[in-house]
Amino acid sequence: MPPAEPRAAGHAIELGHGLAVTPFGDALLAWTGRGLCHLAFRCTDEAALLAELHHLWPTAALGRDDAHARSLAQRIFTAHSPSTSAAAAAEPTSTIDATDPDRSGVHLLLRGTPFQIRVWSALMRIPRGRLLSYRQLAALLGMPAAPRSVGSAIAANTLGYLVPCHRLIRADGDAGEFRWGSERKLAMLAWEAS
Repeated sequence: MPPAEPRAAGHAIELGHGLAVTPFGDALLAWTGRGLCHLAFRCTDEAALLAELHHLWPTAALGRDDAHARSLAQRIFTAHSPSTSAAAAAEPTSTIDATDPDRSGVHLLLRGTPFQIRVWSALMRIPRGRLLSYRQLAALLGMPAAPRSVGSAIAANTLGYLVPCHRLIRADGDAGEFRWGSERKLAMLAWEAS
């Protein structure tokens, strides 16, 4: 979804949201009729999570549905459980299927600039259990001299775990920073590797 589309739609966007427990702590999930558009892990209080969601979607009509959020989280994290990690041996592909079994049929609604969406799409092609450095990802995108630009796009990701920015590490092998905490990032990497 291009950034201007929500503004053009005014108050017409209905955004469901709710809290759910995940293997990595509580998360706020949000969705439209077109797909899941937000998955943020709780690092502070619930009010801060909701304030961020409202900031990202200021004209949307918000409707709380924790039961639906729990259902989505169960589908997402059951599909990603360590017992289903056979895809980890696969190489990155050049296409992304919205019905990819690794996302358990959960359709994702990516909202960002064309460059951000290009970076996030590349992230979703990194198989589970594989790691890339920021520099390697920039090279795969044909931008070997722009790892910082790629890093900025990654930092804008609002679909935690499903747009797997946690699979990126520093060139020296250090896990590096993570929007939702480096301990959470290490837990995700360990879970996917098991």
